[in-house]
Amino acid sequence: MAEKIDMTLAEIYEYLGVTMDSQMTDEKCNKILAAFNRNFGRSAATLEEDVDLCRIILLDSIELVELLESGVVIHQARGCAGGGCTSCGNH
Repeated sequence: MAEKIDMTLAEIYEYLGVTMDSQMTDEKCNKILAAFNRNFGRSAATLEEDVDLCRIILLDSIELVELLESGVVIHQARGCAGGGCTSCGNH
């Protein structure tokens, strides 16, 4: 399992080449960062070697937070790494 990434969300966005929404609130940033670290930690990815997979994990984490904030109830299967799994139905 990967370790928690010691970067701010803005640094992660920049490193992975993802455009950050300029109207992002601190609360939403904290939720996305927590979701990303959780999903990244469940994967075997490394930030240095698996940039594409990390980008998918980040985008899935953003989508998850947006769905949860909209009131959608999501079941996430045990072991779901936030991208590429087929058992949870979220990807």
